[in-house]
Amino acid sequence: TTRRRRTTTRRRKGSKDKNNKNKKKSYQQQGRRRRRIRKKKEDMESKMGNGGGNSSEKIKIKIKTAMDNLREDVKALAVPCEIPRISGESLTALQFHRDYVAKNQPVIITGCLSSWPAMRKWQDVNYLATRLQHQKVTVDLTPDGYGDSVTPDGSTFVTPAQQKMPFGRFAHMLTNPQPGVVAYCQKQNGNFNEEFKPLIQDTKRIDWAFDAFGAEPDAVNMWIGDQRSVSSLHRDPYENVYCVIKGQKRFTLLPPTDGVYLAEQEFPGAQYRLTNQEKRTTTTTTTATAATTTASLANDTKQQQQRRRRRRR
Repeated sequence: TTRRRRTTTRRRKGSKDKNNKNKKKSYQQQGRRRRRIRKKKEDMESKMGNGGGNSSEKIKIKIKTAMDNLREDVKALAVPCEIPRISGESLTALQFHRDYVAKNQPVIITGCLSSWPAMRKWQDVNYLATRLQHQKVTVDLTPDGYGDSVTPDGSTFVTPAQQKMPFGRFAHMLTNPQPGVVAYCQKQNGNFNEEFKPLIQDTKRIDWAFDAFGAEPDAVNMWIGDQRSVSSLHRDPYENVYCVIKGQKRFTLLPPTDGVYLAEQEFPGAQYRLTNQEKRTTTTTTTATAATTTASLANDTKQQQQRRRRRRR
């Protein structure tokens, strides 16, 4: 029995010595790890500025350099130098979805609207005025054509003044443009089926688009304007098939990697109004500082003020 106890005692002593050695080894490993991290940090600081200056600024520079490199790599791999142009006469739903929709690849498709009566009839604004005659449409009005955009002085985000008017009056504003007022028909959320019903028979279903998306469109919109109308930079959560009936439309597209360079920020809200006295658009805003435009100042709605307060919190 005594021998066994001595053996047990020796084992315990040996176990304790082993634990002490493991702890010592662990402390040594942690020390080496800390020294390696410290050395890496010193090497990075020396490379970025010989060890001097504000380290946070240097880290920002390093991050920006890495983002620039990533941006260029993504553009080289995934973003085409030119938007492809294809014929829509033989385009199938499978080809459209596989080659463009699934890849988020913009594409220009030609010849797919040749069977639309609108391609012939809508070239004449008098035809539209006759068909729509007393039909009221929603028109956006701005002094410079820039709707939903920041004012030139960078102080306010301003939305267009909206006015319901007979289409004939809107057509007159397009054919007889006046300085200080730019009219643009661009109401969202399905205005074509609501305000342009007499023109539906001039269009046809785009089969390959409907089959590729597997559903009817959530909204069909009608845009009518002149060369002064500009839509500001924005993100659109929907897949879009944009059909140009007359004139031309220029799109500026940015790849997702450029999002970090857009410097998004919040602005006080404002809206243009059309005054009968001045016959020009003016703006309403919540700021006390006057903008450097010809806009006059007034109070914004309480709802918009409360919404902005929530955002700030």
